Amino acid sequence: GWALLGPAPPPPAAPATAPALTSITFEVLNASGRPGLAAAVSRAAVAAGYTAGPVGNSARQAASTIDYPPGAEASASALAHVLGISATTPNPTAPAGQVTVVLGTSFAIPASLPSPVPP
Repeated sequence: GWALLGPAPPPPAAPATAPALTSITFEVLNASGRPGLAAAVSRAAVAAGYTAGPVGNSARQAASTIDYPPGAEASASALAHVLGISATTPNPTAPAGQVTVVLGTSFAIPASLPSPVPP
């Protein structure tokens, strides 16, 4: 006999979740004046599943911020949550796939992250 083929089922919808953490690299700039803070945060974020980018220093500022390129808002928000930073800012000139974290003088590594720096 002949088998009747119905229409193919629609493909499953892609889940509306943040992009894979490994698809975003993050640059950490230390604007706190505390030596080694950017490297410590970078290591802690890598331990939390993020992909490290460059680490460096920046002009001192009080507030900690995260700048992100178009399309990376979910990743920036997730990283902000992990690091306890409230300010995320879209940056249309940021390189695709790279989020920039600036650690201000008020930054403290959250207790929820593995802390590689002694208090």
